[in-house]
Amino acid sequence: MNAPANNTRNLKLRKLHVLARDQGLSEDEYRDRLERITGKRSAKDCDDAELDKVLASFHVKQANNAHTAKAKALFIAAFNLGLFENGTDHALDRFVERQTRCVKLAWLTPTDANKVTEALKAMCARAGFVPPDDGIEARRALLRAQWALLGTLGQTRVQHEWGLDGWISHRIVPRKDVVDSLKRHELDQAAIQLGRWIRSVQAPRSSSAAVAHE
Repeated sequence: MNAPANNTRNLKLRKLHVLARDQGLSEDEYRDRLERITGKRSAKDCDDAELDKVLASFHVKQANNAHTAKAKALFIAAFNLGLFENGTDHALDRFVERQTRCVKLAWLTPTDANKVTEALKAMCARAGFVPPDDGIEARRALLRAQWALLGTLGQTRVQHEWGLDGWISHRIVPRKDVVDSLKRHELDQAAIQLGRWIRSVQAPRSSSAAVAHE
């Protein structure tokens, strides 16, 4: 068996054990399930097709479910606050694994997803961002937190929200506008640009800085 095939198989085995643990199955219950589906009592004795059948029996949660979508949104916000150097799905999965020992966001149970969400909320709060429940208001709050952070980093001459409004009118929309009037996609565009600015300022900092490295 070649290396890629081995890696895929090992990933399936790990995923299976994580799901069994998260659903609270005892050793006997886990092996009984294996036997019902495959006729075998050890996952190591199953071929790939049999492993897929067992995995399907757990009704694996997908990453666009509400409990994981919230975690992903908070991770993106944290990335745009300069709390992570890498904003990829792989970086998020690495963070998830550190918090829960589950290797994929998509495999999280609601309980573990809540652990990840609370950890990200705490990180964001320390950076001055406490997101409201409303999605559009959360985006506005993120821009204000980013602008305040840039002020503390010595990057803005006008730290008041007027300064943010002026930046928006020059960089995001070709009109004199304010945060409260931006559309969702404009708010996201502004957050991305401010995030790049923040990370560019933080880049020279040493590896001992309070940034999550990947």
